[in-house]
Amino acid sequence: MSISVIVPAYNEEDYLGETLKSIQRAKEFLLKQRAIPTEIIVVDNGSTDSTPAIALSSGANVVKETKHNVARVRNAGASFAKGNLMVFIDADTIVPDELLWRINEVMASPSCFGGAVDTDYRAAKTLVKTYLQVWRILGKLLGWHRGRHNFAVETFTLPCLVTMNRSTWVRTLISTGA
Repeated sequence: MSISVIVPAYNEEDYLGETLKSIQRAKEFLLKQRAIPTEIIVVDNGSTDSTPAIALSSGANVVKETKHNVARVRNAGASFAKGNLMVFIDADTIVPDELLWRINEVMASPSCFGGAVDTDYRAAKTLVKTYLQVWRILGKLLGWHRGRHNFAVETFTLPCLVTMNRSTWVRTLISTGA
């Protein structure tokens, strides 16, 4: 198995460097634990800032897609990807070191067909923090599976897809029995 991490980016110079550092740490952790290769692909969506230069200096592969459509941008990255597991992470997302390793562990199980990565939003305003905490508590009490941060393996030999959108921190919470 190999993993391709795909990062769509448009004028993300303020965030991309930290995102790529966190992905690099997760890549190194996975390589140390399981010797599974991981490539990092940044898909530049026609940025007018230093986004592509930051990606290149971080060692990421850079793919260009000028059409402003997030599906096309992600597909451009997927077309370039060599891994059989694709992880899509937004350019303003910080991932924990264990994320790729944990996803790999879960996806290696023949009984696993999907899961979720819980997002921990770090809101600055008290009202927003309270609102998010209420939804987190309600979700736990009612057994709701939160958000768009899900992944699923396709049947047969089709690739797996992992998506994470617009977060400032992602912590690993993978659900295999849901």
